[in-house]
Amino acid sequence: MITDFASLKLSLNDWTERGYTDARLEEAIALAEAAIRRELMGYQREESYTFATDADGYATLPTGFLGVRYLDDANGYPARWEVTGTRVLISGDGNYYAGSFDGTIYATLLSLSASNPTNWLIDIAPDAYLWMCQSQLYAFGQEWGTASAMASQASQIISSLNLQNTIAQYGRNGSRLPVQAV
Repeated sequence: MITDFASLKLSLNDWTERGYTDARLEEAIALAEAAIRRELMGYQREESYTFATDADGYATLPTGFLGVRYLDDANGYPARWEVTGTRVLISGDGNYYAGSFDGTIYATLLSLSASNPTNWLIDIAPDAYLWMCQSQLYAFGQEWGTASAMASQASQIISSLNLQNTIAQYGRNGSRLPVQAV
């Protein structure tokens, strides 16, 4: 059963019936994560975050930052913000000042490693990791047909997760159209 970084590496050697080095397995995992990040969407990437700004209204962006969903000032009102390089400029009431701004950001999928053995994706879809990592290993061996089949299987799982996300976010939304009696 794949539950973390170490068990993923063991499973990759078992499923491919090969004895890859740790370095080769870790490279395949990193490349698979890059491919997965390009396809992955969803609320699972959302994280609560508090930005602490300096006197000029600037705060440093956190590691793995992809975007802002929303930011509120200390009074709970929406804050204005703009990303400039590796920092974000935030104003709560039209003025820039040192303060604290709470919100939700979009963050990248955290990479698996010995020091970070799990993430949300390996918890809910270890098979996506297994297939995409195998794709990278077979591509390394120039077995293109097998690599393509493995990548396709992983992409189907990721598409399913993306669909589940869409349903979770918008599935109960509806539209009402006023109908005028004739």
